[in-house]
Amino acid sequence: AGMAGPILLWLSRHEPGVYRRARWMLSPKDWLRTRLTGEPATDPTDASGTLLFDLKRDAWATDVAEALGLRTDLLPPILPSAQVAGHLLPAAAEALGLPAGLPVATGAADTAASLLAASLPGPDWALLILGTGGQLIALASASADIGATNLFRSVGPGTYRLAGAQNVGAALDWVRRTLGASWDELYGTAERPWSASTPVFLPYLAGERWTHRDSGGAWTGLTLAHGREDLMRAALEGVAFLLRGQLDELRAAGCAPAKVMLAGGGSTPPAWRQLLADVLDLPLYPAGTDELTARGATNLAAIAAGTVPDGRATARSGRKIGQAVTAADTFQLAEAGYRRFGSSSSLPPKRLVPLYRAMS
Repeated sequence: AGMAGPILLWLSRHEPGVYRRARWMLSPKDWLRTRLTGEPATDPTDASGTLLFDLKRDAWATDVAEALGLRTDLLPPILPSAQVAGHLLPAAAEALGLPAGLPVATGAADTAASLLAASLPGPDWALLILGTGGQLIALASASADIGATNLFRSVGPGTYRLAGAQNVGAALDWVRRTLGASWDELYGTAERPWSASTPVFLPYLAGERWTHRDSGGAWTGLTLAHGREDLMRAALEGVAFLLRGQLDELRAAGCAPAKVMLAGGGSTPPAWRQLLADVLDLPLYPAGTDELTARGATNLAAIAAGTVPDGRATARSGRKIGQAVTAADTFQLAEAGYRRFGSSSSLPPKRLVPLYRAMS
């Protein structure tokens, strides 16, 4: 489970003793800040990721928690992300080598902080973050019709739509280690031309939130003519196709990005960027840093301390990544590969079931 609400429900049923002794349900950053300040709280961005938050009311959905038999007293107070949530306790200050009494900002969820730091230039932009997983993010208004995407609260007013995939860097790292390759060798295969004879790689090694529990990854279409580099190239294509599917989900949910800002530690190899541009068929722009989340968190601290007026203080890079606009025949080959990827997958169509059924 990727959401805290279902995890809490599981805990109440399978570890009732732990559940009864619990005092607060806290996300990791909120647990850490509580240890620093002694003041439990969360912020709207993390609260909206629990499935126990009402986006329209901007408050806990206590009616949902009660309907599921969950304790509403476990839900901490919700404070703005850029507000001072407490001050550094003497013991914590001594352990950190910092002055006691320093103000500590509430903070935000990692993706929300990254979105704040990205400061997307307009509504026709999306943010693609590549790390262990991959997240495609677009600013969007709150709506009940979200398809197979998630809708979360942004820092400050507004919401964003997220189409996430778990098998990005994690899947590529497994392929690299299994084949005894370096990262340079793996990403180097992105320089190879598109070919209809490349095997199809299904990257569902860690499963996805829409897959059946027994689903797994696979290389299909293998022949005696294929070798190690073919398998690595297929892995890059498979992950890119997975991200293209997430882009399609954003579009189905009403978002129509025309440009993509690219960020994350897995976004830097030029040939890999070009392959992604071929598959997404959208211009890709660098974010200017691989550490958007840390920059966003720093912005929140600066806002809480009163040193900057709002979250628009982050400088934004508009430098275009390589040749973002690909030749027509290159795109057609990538599109043909995406169709092979889709036909090779036996996964059921993505769908979101009603909340109560999903959590019970």
